[in-house]
Amino acid sequence: MQNILAAMEKHGVRRLIISSTPSAGDPNDLPDFRLKVLVALVRLTMRAAYEEIVGVAETVRKSDCDWTIVRVSTLNDNPGSGKVRVGYLGKGEVGVWISRADMAGFMLKQAQDTTYLRQAPVISN
Repeated sequence: MQNILAAMEKHGVRRLIISSTPSAGDPNDLPDFRLKVLVALVRLTMRAAYEEIVGVAETVRKSDCDWTIVRVSTLNDNPGSGKVRVGYLGKGEVGVWISRADMAGFMLKQAQDTTYLRQAPVISN
């Protein structure tokens, strides 16, 4: 991610949209017991992956670019519905599943949409 950010700066690219997981927490999240258990399980069983996820999100947040971190829990192969719920954890705004098609559509829209600029919402169907 540091190389990507350096290349973006060198070439004057401002917008960065990346995907991540709820392991990359956000200050807008509220405590959620179920999520804490899942994140603890990931941290315990896949420590290197967990640390990479958290590290990438931290690097992006500290950058000067116009970033959006799109966090997803579980992807499925269902057809795109065009209906995406957006929010933060612990508030009852989002679920666990999202289709790959709907995730891709949401991420593409972020290239032009500044609603979630410098934010890390969770999305689901």
